[in-house]
Amino acid sequence: PELQVLRTAYQKYAARFSAAPETAKAYIQVGQFAPGTTLSNIELAAYASVCSVILNLDEVITKE
Repeated sequence: PELQVLRTAYQKYAARFSAAPETAKAYIQVGQFAPGTTLSNIELAAYASVCSVILNLDEVITKE
């Protein structure tokens, strides 16, 4: 079930970035390193958004 949630999230983000490609380009330009060229800006932005979802889970955050 978790994998399906992530796939749905990817599809949602990809559709959102497809509707506004300039937003995808701006989103992936943030950071110290330039993005690679193997993925489109839309795919990369959608994957980065899904990664953000994963990294914000309680299971990922270390609590002391």
